[in-house]
Amino acid sequence: MSDVLMPDLADLGRMLATAGAFSVPVHDVRLTPDELDPGRIVAGAPAASSLELGGGHGIWEITPGVVTDVETDKIFVVLSGRATIAVEGGTAPRR
Repeated sequence: MSDVLMPDLADLGRMLATAGAFSVPVHDVRLTPDELDPGRIVAGAPAASSLELGGGHGIWEITPGVVTDVETDKIFVVLSGRATIAVEGGTAPRR
């Protein structure tokens, strides 16, 4: 039995609105496969999956590859592996 309590998904949005932050034990989370638009795949054969937590927050993972994305500003944390983000018209990413 885990020593971390996983809240119901219905409660996560309210928790974000109230507290602004919380933790989710990612090893207990089941993500749903997402279909990537083939036109966004630049290299490799990446596969993505996610879980919407409410309030515009969620958990997302992607296997190795290169994709483009045209969404709004985001904050994310890489839990394992590595990521490089390049913004069109922005400065080159540091290596």
